[in-house]
Amino acid sequence: MPMLVIIPYIRQYISFSCFPQFTDVRREGNSGILNIESLLAEEGIMDVSTEICDVPHGHVCAIWRQCAHRAWKEKADYFVLMGDDVVLLDEGWMRDIYEQFTLIAQHERVPQGMGCVAFTNVTFPRMPTFPVIHRIHMNAFGGQVIPEVFINQDGDPFLFQLYRKWGCSRMIPSRLSNGIGGSLPARYIQQHADGWTFGSLTEAASTLEASLATSFPAATRKMTLDIIIPSYRVLLPFLDTILALKESPTCESMFIIIIDNPHSPKITELEAKYAHRPDIRIRVNENNLGASASRNRGMKESAADWILFLDDDVIPQDDILIKAEKAIRSNPQAAGFIGNSYFPVASTVFTNAVHLAGVTYFWDIAAKMSENESDMPWGVTANLIARRVQDGVEFDLQFPKTGGGEDIDFCRRKRDFSITHGGEGFHPAPHVIATHPWWNDGQRSYRRFYMWSKGDGGLIKLYPNLTYLDHTPNSAELFLISTASAVLGAFIYLFTST
Repeated sequence: MPMLVIIPYIRQYISFSCFPQFTDVRREGNSGILNIESLLAEEGIMDVSTEICDVPHGHVCAIWRQCAHRAWKEKADYFVLMGDDVVLLDEGWMRDIYEQFTLIAQHERVPQGMGCVAFTNVTFPRMPTFPVIHRIHMNAFGGQVIPEVFINQDGDPFLFQLYRKWGCSRMIPSRLSNGIGGSLPARYIQQHADGWTFGSLTEAASTLEASLATSFPAATRKMTLDIIIPSYRVLLPFLDTILALKESPTCESMFIIIIDNPHSPKITELEAKYAHRPDIRIRVNENNLGASASRNRGMKESAADWILFLDDDVIPQDDILIKAEKAIRSNPQAAGFIGNSYFPVASTVFTNAVHLAGVTYFWDIAAKMSENESDMPWGVTANLIARRVQDGVEFDLQFPKTGGGEDIDFCRRKRDFSITHGGEGFHPAPHVIATHPWWNDGQRSYRRFYMWSKGDGGLIKLYPNLTYLDHTPNSAELFLISTASAVLGAFIYLFTST
């Protein structure tokens, strides 16, 4: 079905907007065009061009590409896509966008116009929709605003994530709303571009980097590091501490919180405190899926180079993001890094027993290994860094929801892919530190360790080459042997003494 698109030009500030009209031009003739032109004229927008886009129904990104290319050929400076159902809610949005690009240029030392500035969409809060870009972008990509892989979804976050790699993505308070679409049902079948956060985004970043190298070499690409936090209890004091972490000027971070309890009464409070921050993404699972499924969802939400997994009940050191970046830059070919998670001093009989049993041995394994070690076996996901690469590795859902074995399996598969493709294994990161409190405030509880053993037992079938038979009895076996020997000895004594 043909699409009718109106392109108003406002050359001094936002030089391009396109409004896709889902109208059959053959049936309605020019009435749709004339109606929109008159509406724009009433608002003082007299310089209007019309573009007829003969594309399949719902292929909004094709309309975007065609209109943006025309505006680029006609020397437009700034570009934004808007649908015919968009309502601009604040005065001065053009001025605010232009000023934001100026602030980006000053703060990041990039040319004026470098970056992506998104509106605050009240219909779909916290998502960078309706991004504004500059002619610099169009020049770098030969007049193509977004790659052909995009049909009608993901184009907006693609641009936002692309310029985030230079610290040049912003969301401004200027608001708009979608009459149709956004978080509501669209007028067409939504088609996502699978894998765009890998291939398409990586290729675009390389193209933009090469373009800037010749025209503006001072523009420096940053590392991107997303922090993924699965949370069932929504422990606000712990989350407050995590969300207050700061990265260095050479790193861009985003916090992705996956809430695994849709009935938690604390969700409203969490969103009230942090929903306005563009560097925080809060997602709520429809059902309790478990820690592994929540981490997998967090990885799908991410478009960063690296991921830092944190539990929702750890207390990270204030400089954990800076130390994580330092570790990554020291060994950029690593599959990931294993941080240290320390427990408080054991002060009860139970916590001393847990410590002596050795079940927390691996939590601070990075401190027990040489910093030159390049092939750590695994690390716990309470404080674990992993390279985000298209390796197909996710947390296996066969393991218990509450954890046990899935971290070992995840690290082994990430490690194998990295080494197979010329990389390295997991490195220790002893200065990436978090403190993990004793579970249940140190009160006696055994279910967690039972689930760990159940999950770890499933690893035997997955990794038979890494298993071995230990003929030396462990503590539980010794206790059972001793008890059986004592009972047997008592019976022997009773029967032989009569």
